[in-house]
Amino acid sequence: MPTLRDVARLAGVSISTVSHVLNKYDDINEETRQKVLAAIKKLDYHANSMARGLIKNKSSLIGLILFGEGIGHPFFHQVVRGTIDEVEKRDRNAILSTVPHDGYEAAPIFRKMHEHRLEGLIVLGLPEGHAAMARILNSKIPTLFVDAVVEGERIGSIRSDNFRGAFLATDHLLQLGHTRIAFVNEASEAAIFEERFRGYLAAHEKWGVEFNPALYIKTGNYRVEGYRAARELFERDRQVTAIFASSDRLAFGVMDELRRAGLQVPQDVSVVGFDDIELACFANPPLTTVRQNGNLMGERAAKELVAMLEDPEYTPAPILIDTELMVRESTGPVRGINARLSSA
Repeated sequence: MPTLRDVARLAGVSISTVSHVLNKYDDINEETRQKVLAAIKKLDYHANSMARGLIKNKSSLIGLILFGEGIGHPFFHQVVRGTIDEVEKRDRNAILSTVPHDGYEAAPIFRKMHEHRLEGLIVLGLPEGHAAMARILNSKIPTLFVDAVVEGERIGSIRSDNFRGAFLATDHLLQLGHTRIAFVNEASEAAIFEERFRGYLAAHEKWGVEFNPALYIKTGNYRVEGYRAARELFERDRQVTAIFASSDRLAFGVMDELRRAGLQVPQDVSVVGFDDIELACFANPPLTTVRQNGNLMGERAAKELVAMLEDPEYTPAPILIDTELMVRESTGPVRGINARLSSA
């Protein structure tokens, strides 16, 4: 099996130069880098991360911890895929763990962190007020939080621009003439859902439309709960002409209830979601929604964590990823009787 020394000898460079190329350092000129890459390809060299870890007394392992629903959540699946792809590009490995919110017991996860000598952590779906947050922060392990607002030494965070996404969604509905716009939001301690609510309110303020508390419902994050929320909304106010849901799955549940009630989307009620999961464009009708770039979030999370691991002095500033409104067929202008109701 070829070694690092064999690659260096064939390329005519030092072992440290080969190491810098493998670790994607930017202090190697392009000509030298190409020589090293050619030698690696010719020798079919594969870095032995376990051996390198023993030499450096580091594991090269990153823990990827998913709280709540875990990999079953479509958006988290995107983030995990982007994270693992980027971790592997950087010649490291990830250990994936899922932890349910209900019945959560901290000990097994933290035991695994120490048993595997994890160099760093990427944490998804952990609300800021959750009991596990303090344990992770006190562990002193460099950590990158996804979808949380957390700051501290050797701590980074990355999230979508939830405020802007919700503002764009609500503004879109207001431009279409809707003034009775309900918001079905996930009942969670996570700050991202408060940001989405604030974006919804800001769009109302821009248009001079008064917020109606009766049109705001907090619920769980499953499709059936969107179904129940829509039913409750129409029991409160039959004049609702648009519903904005804080996730696509809630939006799908909303559309299920509208169909059951004999209402058409968007002719009678417009619907907007949030996430732009794969099924959104295959819904009937295709769902207007706010796109989060889960793959990019995962890639950036991995890059920032590796940067922290390679530079003990580095702590990244909180990162905000742009959101984009994807307008499809589930939204339209206020029509017929609903147009009269919305302006009443």
